[in-house]
Amino acid sequence: MAETHVAVTGSKRVSLPGARALGRANPHTTIEVSLKLRRKNELPDLTGRPSATLSREELAEKYGASDDDIDKVVQAFQKFGLKRVEANAATRTVRLSGTIAQMENAFQVKLFDYAHPDGNYRGRVGAVSVPPEVKDIVQAVFGLDNRRVARRRRHPVHELSKSKTLRIPASWYVPSQLAAHYNFPAGDGSGQAVGLLEFGGGYFPSDLQEFCKLADVSMPTVVAVSTDGTATNSRDGAEGEVMLDVEVVAGICPKSDRRVFRGVDRARLDYRDGHGHAGQGARSGSDIGQLGRSGGHGYLDRPGNDSDE
Repeated sequence: MAETHVAVTGSKRVSLPGARALGRANPHTTIEVSLKLRRKNELPDLTGRPSATLSREELAEKYGASDDDIDKVVQAFQKFGLKRVEANAATRTVRLSGTIAQMENAFQVKLFDYAHPDGNYRGRVGAVSVPPEVKDIVQAVFGLDNRRVARRRRHPVHELSKSKTLRIPASWYVPSQLAAHYNFPAGDGSGQAVGLLEFGGGYFPSDLQEFCKLADVSMPTVVAVSTDGTATNSRDGAEGEVMLDVEVVAGICPKSDRRVFRGVDRARLDYRDGHGHAGQGARSGSDIGQLGRSGGHGYLDRPGNDSDE
């Protein structure tokens, strides 16, 4: 009998502890998935800081996905009724859309709606499988399961008394000291753009202004971007860490331009496929050169790992 599908290595999943299956997911609901493809060439092993950096174009040309692989993947899944939404050779990503029923058939999974104390989600158990003609090309599948993947540890945020003169306690590090401790390259970030992915809290210009006074650095340009309509000024207990992220960059690279991308703590904030939403930064005038994620313990991009689960 002909082999119709092959399991993606490392894609096996179980339901979350404490989750209760409510029933099969609506087969008529349309969803999107992102497929991570293999590289043209494997990345070289690093034994230290590279003497020279690759441009984004050089990285895509040498280590991105091939056009042939993209075409093969699109054609393989078109047979199951899935439609190509977009493909990006640089990020090695193909995004497809289709109904739940088509996705289940294409990837040989069964999707269920689950109830869980941390929030209901759509999930699966077992492995994700792909047609044999693309088994060596597709390394991971994202989007079938939308359980929560990132959360912040809540740290107490103490308001500083406005009646006291603000000063940095002797026991604290300022960003320049951290930069020296970690051998951060010299420079002020001129001409660079930095993106920060945040899954809670908010950005507050007045807080940053106070920090810049204390650290004796200039007030940088910061733009808060909501990727999914989420408020960018939430005080939910995580704002202290968000501001810490912003302030560390401000102290080390005061002349860089930066975007703070705020999204919900589910996988649709697309840091997994080359940080797709961060492309908003480029479209709004900044080519994001460095991108950081903080405050989550979601699954990272490993071959075969459905990291939105």
